[in-house]
Amino acid sequence: MSDFRFTRRQFLEVTGATTLALSLDSLGFLGGMAHATEKIFQKWEYKNWESLHRDEWKWDRITYGTHLVDCYPGNCLWRVYAKDGVVWREEQAGKYPIVDPSSTDWNPRGCQKGCSFSNMMYNPDRVKYPMKRVGERGEGKWKRITWDEAADEVCNHLIDAIQTAGPESIIFEPGPGNGGWIHLMSSMNFLGSLGATELDINATIGDFNKGVYETFGKFQFCDSVDGWFFGKLLLIWHMNPVYTRIPCYHFIADARYNGAEVVTIAPDYSPSAIHADEWIPIEMGADAALGLAAGQVLISEGTYDKAFLKEQTDFPLLIRSDNHKFLRETDVEKTGREDQFYFWDSAANSPVKAPRETLSLPCDPALEGKYKATLKDGSQVEVRPGFDIFKEMLDRDYTPEKASQMCGANPETIRRLARKAWKARGHVQILVGWNSSKYYHGDLMERAMCLLLALTGSVGNK
Repeated sequence: MSDFRFTRRQFLEVTGATTLALSLDSLGFLGGMAHATEKIFQKWEYKNWESLHRDEWKWDRITYGTHLVDCYPGNCLWRVYAKDGVVWREEQAGKYPIVDPSSTDWNPRGCQKGCSFSNMMYNPDRVKYPMKRVGERGEGKWKRITWDEAADEVCNHLIDAIQTAGPESIIFEPGPGNGGWIHLMSSMNFLGSLGATELDINATIGDFNKGVYETFGKFQFCDSVDGWFFGKLLLIWHMNPVYTRIPCYHFIADARYNGAEVVTIAPDYSPSAIHADEWIPIEMGADAALGLAAGQVLISEGTYDKAFLKEQTDFPLLIRSDNHKFLRETDVEKTGREDQFYFWDSAANSPVKAPRETLSLPCDPALEGKYKATLKDGSQVEVRPGFDIFKEMLDRDYTPEKASQMCGANPETIRRLARKAWKARGHVQILVGWNSSKYYHGDLMERAMCLLLALTGSVGNK
């Protein structure tokens, strides 16, 4: 290459030709868009590449559209520019209304996946009509058939399945439904009326936060993404929003401008780790150990929201030491409820029934200690608040030093994380996606995350 020389004129000729090729390619001329725009290019006349670029900004119609790309929440609004009936380019519309004046704007919404979607629309490989395989499976040989022929094919197979093996042999796999549920309703109603077997979407793709469901009774216990702006400590945990929440990521960046600290917990130095204030590398699947160790630090240092734990969690409920079950009304009285539990009233030195239809506490329930409760047969049994048992387990098995051997994070890093959480108490936000739920013990990971929220009183706040 050191011997390669060319004149200034040759350089301009080469770069001019290259620029023309790149300009044409960016408009789809060298890709899938060529089939749809061939006629248009024949009609349009260009003097040079500068003219081509100028004419790119001419159109005869503007409409609004969105895209079915794999993100959440997607369906962003775009302006769609068309010329001679062909989509020429797209741009973010920026027409979303103000939802909360105290937060940052939702506008604009859109990402690279969306802005390139028109190329997919004109891609020659896109299936635009029914095709029937005519070769062997995997051979790639197909022929076009009519819609009536396709309907007959499907109906004949459905009838054969019902007559030979029963309607339950028809399997309906609806997919993740990123385009919304409306487009699934007709097929769900039709196949449901036949008696077909419908697979559970969340079980199929693992998009079900089991630990959150076990803890709160809801598998999506959160507000909308603009709520990220109000966090003081954002823990990006089993999520990579720079990639998977592109239209929403600005709420995280805005939160940093608003004074929040962002910590990414991930095995890899992900794009979301790059843009965080701190990255905590962790062994894959060891998230529960990290969360429990952070909880151990908070409890051992006395930095946890006692009032929240007593009112909003099951930590003060009494547990029998003999069978490790909750003390129930059926244990204490001849007739009682299986789901009536007890607190320990330190002032009265006796168990008291936990309220069932109100959050108004009958006493100041104890969180620690060992007590004696009298059963209905007159015998006594040792009882302890759930918090006391949990604290003992954390001190025994999940100190930062022990957890470090499991998760790989430095003990001082774990302590720093816990102290950051207490500093941001009431406003800790955990951004957990649908990745932890795909682990075998993903529910335990999520329950450890829920523990941090409970210890810092960060549930139910804006």
